[in-house]
Amino acid sequence: MADYRNIEWKESPAHVRFLGRFKNPRSRKRESQYDYASQELKEDVDQTIQRFVDVGMLVEPTLAQAINSIHNKPPIEEMLRKHDLKSSGNKPQIIKRLIENIPDAAKSMVGEHDLLVCSSEAVEFLDEYESKRQQAEDDAKSKAFDKLLASNGKAAYKIYTNYEKRYGHPDHAGSYHYYGEQMEIILKDEPELLNHLGDRDKNYLRAAVCMPMLWRSEIAMKWLPDDFSTKFEDAEVACNLLTRYAEIKNRIGDSDPDDKFEITFDTYDVESCDLCRKLDGEIFEFSEMPELPYPDCTSRKGCQCDVRRHWESRYSDDDDDEFSTGVSFSVDYSDILDLDNLQDIIAEKIEQAIQEELTIRLYPHKKLQQLKMMLDDNLITEEEYNETKSRILSSM
Repeated sequence: MADYRNIEWKESPAHVRFLGRFKNPRSRKRESQYDYASQELKEDVDQTIQRFVDVGMLVEPTLAQAINSIHNKPPIEEMLRKHDLKSSGNKPQIIKRLIENIPDAAKSMVGEHDLLVCSSEAVEFLDEYESKRQQAEDDAKSKAFDKLLASNGKAAYKIYTNYEKRYGHPDHAGSYHYYGEQMEIILKDEPELLNHLGDRDKNYLRAAVCMPMLWRSEIAMKWLPDDFSTKFEDAEVACNLLTRYAEIKNRIGDSDPDDKFEITFDTYDVESCDLCRKLDGEIFEFSEMPELPYPDCTSRKGCQCDVRRHWESRYSDDDDDEFSTGVSFSVDYSDILDLDNLQDIIAEKIEQAIQEELTIRLYPHKKLQQLKMMLDDNLITEEEYNETKSRILSSM
């Protein structure tokens, strides 16, 4: 057996995800060249592949599997016609006909290769693992929602991070959470737009809006009771308005009294509310900032205003200390190999990274306090605390 580090791969989400890539035959050499995988696996990719081979999780594909992986239908059909064989049928049918009637020709279509595929044992393991993972995710979401209903955002976040460490991306779990402050605003504030709701519906709306901030694939409306009632057009609008309220409140939070903010709207944005649009171009001191969205905002997306610090604030471009930042972020490339959601994923990661960097640069002391609270609440490890603390101190 190869000499490599002892890793309990069945307890490593990254290893299980990587094994799952071989449900269809894949080239060993090509897979070994993906640097992103080694960062997640924390070892050389080829060592991971060799381990899977040694324990019988990866095997050479059958001739039919190899042909199916390498070729589309046209070359197979052409080979059949070349040998005066019927070429109609679906892909599995014509591959079977090729192998049964002209095995040498079938082998020639594959030649030498380094393809590997999951063994039957691996497929069984992956299916069982996915069943457990899905059950764990469902349980975690249910428990987190109960905590959110009780306005305990920290406990909900801890449930989320525990799930991520076991089944998701452990390197991401426990680090600074982009939506942490917004969740606290949603759970604790009393914006006017909620005044028409009873206590029960307020709590459900708050908890529901927080769920997509933990699990990005969640839909807030899914967590609202069937009899949830709101004065707005529908529950989706109510969710969007509360989300937008938290975004704006978080952006201007903890400002100094002499800070000024400018409110602007995109001229061509048809989603903007006429009530809120009246504020376009207005400049307010922090103490005079209106609560947005307005309680009667008609935007389905929530107030579409852009709230930013005015040039007269102490963080203006005219300051002697030029503000600049180098932003870095990590992406789970296995999520975007098909490039379906590449633009959305990168935009979200950039937004989160810039937001965190701005918080560090503008409010380092506040950030240090938050970090210490997360450590005290066991939401992050000592190592994560020290690493982020060093980054904050270096920016001061």
